[in-house]
Amino acid sequence: MNWLIHIFITLFGLSVFAQEKLGVLSVEEVLLRPYFLLQEPQSGEFFLGDSSVAFGWKKSHTLGAIFRIGSQTLLNSSARFSDTVDDRLGVIEAFGQVTGDDGRLRVGLVPLEYGVEGGWLESELTLHRSLFFQRRVIALRDFGLSYQVGHQGFYSQMAVDNCKSGGNTYGRMFLTANWGWSNYRNLNLGVAAQTGTTKPESTSTSNDTFAGVDPTQEAKWRLANLFFHWYPNNWQVLLEVHLGELEQNKVATKLSGGHFDLGYRLNPYSQLLLRYDHFDPNEKSYGDLEREVSLGFGVSDKHNTNSLYVIATKAIEQGQEVNNDQLRLIWRLTSLSQRH
Repeated sequence: MNWLIHIFITLFGLSVFAQEKLGVLSVEEVLLRPYFLLQEPQSGEFFLGDSSVAFGWKKSHTLGAIFRIGSQTLLNSSARFSDTVDDRLGVIEAFGQVTGDDGRLRVGLVPLEYGVEGGWLESELTLHRSLFFQRRVIALRDFGLSYQVGHQGFYSQMAVDNCKSGGNTYGRMFLTANWGWSNYRNLNLGVAAQTGTTKPESTSTSNDTFAGVDPTQEAKWRLANLFFHWYPNNWQVLLEVHLGELEQNKVATKLSGGHFDLGYRLNPYSQLLLRYDHFDPNEKSYGDLEREVSLGFGVSDKHNTNSLYVIATKAIEQGQEVNNDQLRLIWRLTSLSQRH
């Protein structure tokens, strides 16, 4: 903890925009996203949430680096490897980046950017992460490399990671990819996928039950995502469908999920939010289906850098109803205006 504070003070002590022989150091983003969570039957608590600070270094218009500090929960390490989540302050992104006509290459602790939501920074979220990410089916950030290239709206992005953030100790790699098309204004559609193999050396201490997996045996995982993101004028529409398959002992078991988000900006300073969220961790099992409906209202300044959200979430159980509905009060302060 002391070394992080020392780094933070040292970097702020520099002239962040001064041109030096070794490049330009800058503060890329500051995000504070504290929230209050009220949950049935009688539970209330304050959280620091998705808060983080990111620093950038730029040597030239093609070469640079990003270094982001925040809660390590923002790694969203996969539940396949560990039941516990480290919420201590730490490094959550640290990668070198080369950008040119042939694409963008990142190496280090990189964002995996699976689908649309998986590619959003925390500062770009209006609602909380969907169930697919809350249950840690897939990581948000990991050690590896990623490469993105595009032409006339069509793009391809691939990341190879070693699942280190999730406790992978045997050297197997996971492959995450996105393929899509964007009109550069208000439409983005495509598919995403991830595949990889887990070994009992890394999963045997986990209590993961996705698709009825046996953590003490080798498992082959395949995930696919279909996405449609449309945000014309005052509207925002996002549809993502997740399909997954576990292959173990030559038997395949499926899981599924997805969410539909609808937003409407009433005026430059307020908006309405609606989400339907669905996650079925094992399609062969009854009683584990999770569904949520969220309704929210947000107010902000005209640049969306200072925003306040009130979000009510109703859980719809498969079977007997449980008192676990939630109310969130989120305050988001960010140095960046939203991209959409």
